[in-house]
This record gives sequence, structure tokens and C-alpha cells, in this order.
Amino acid sequence: MKKLPGTSYVIAADGKATFTIDLARFGITHPIGSVDAISIVLQSLEVPVRRADLGPLRLGKIISNSHQSEAGLFIDLSYTEGAVISAVCPRITNEVKLTVARSSPALRALVWTALAVCCVGGVALAFAIFTTWDPQLRLAVGLLLGVFVAIGIIVPLSKSTTLAGGRSAEVAEKLSTLVAEWEARAPGRQKRSAKRKKKTRKKTRQGEDA
Repeated sequence: MKKLPGTSYVIAADGKATFTIDLARFGITHPIGSVDAISIVLQSLEVPVRRADLGPLRLGKIISNSHQSEAGLFIDLSYTEGAVISAVCPRITNEVKLTVARSSPALRALVWTALAVCCVGGVALAFAIFTTWDPQLRLAVGLLLGVFVAIGIIVPLSKSTTLAGGRSAEVAEKLSTLVAEWEARAPGRQKRSAKRKKKTRKKTRQGEDA
């Protein structure tokens, strides 16, 4: 699957479904790097998602910091319609958290624009007001101020049905069902389910014999 540079995910604030994927289902019994973990999980999901033919599919760039890595598997139907399966995990991990939600190129563009504008504005304001402070302190205070303001703007944006609504919700719901079915087909879960069925049958037979 092609990785597109410079693409991250932004998900809508409502309509989320979350799943925790244990890497043991892929035969990995020890913690591995987050980039490898996300690649394994999303590439495995690519097959059933493409088979479902919900729309054009692409994988965003895997972005990492000192604490975690994240990436998004996107279905963008139009500039304002789409959904995403986001994957997040620590830098060294044995499981990956998946979140399915509404998304759209318009929502992502406005969120990142709002964050950038607010941070730049906050820094400019800090340098203009706190003229006697150390430059590094003014930069830090300005960035924090910008982030707080941006959060106040981003939260209502992420709830907007105009930016990611209508078909977005429908596709997100179908993706949630698809991921739930895929997660339920984990080898370990199938074995546990088979064992439970065997135990139930034994108890039933014992009851009949009695």
C-alpha cells in the first residue's frame, strides 16, 4: 500500500468506534516498534476494506514522536465526505488501538489551518505583550496560548456535519462493522470460541445423561 507523505488523520468528535488489536493474532508474541506494528495491522485491514468497495482507499504517512506513532487508513468520497480507520500505539508495543470515525479532507484542512494560525498568532501576541521575557519563554507561552485557542475552535469544527456528515456517517458505520468482523476473526478468538462451544456441548450432554 502506498504511503502518502505529509498526511495525518483528523477524526470527527462523534460516531467513534474503538478496537484494541493484539499483535499475537499475527504470530507476534513480543513487543515491536510502533511503525512495524501499525504497518502490519493496517496492511492486514486493507484487504477486507478494499473488498468491501466503500470508496477510494489510501494510507496516510505514519507519524511518530518520542511517545507514540499514528496513521490513518482513509476513504475520501469527496472534499467533505469520508471516513477513517486511525491506528495509534506506543513506540514499543504489542497492541494497536484502532478508531473508526467520520473524516474528510475539508475537516482535516480546516483543523490543521486553525492550529497553525492560532499558534502563529499566539507567538506573535506573546512577543508583543511580554517584551521583557526571555525569547524562548515567550515562544513557549505563545505556542501554549495558540494551542488552547485552537482547541476551542477545533472541537466545534470536528462536530460539524457539514464538514464530515451525511455519507461520512454511513461509511464510518460500515467501516466499524467491517473492523468488528475482522477483529472477531482473530485466530486466538476463534479458538477460544470453539473451546467455549465444546464446553457448552459437554455440559448439555452431561445434563441429558443425568
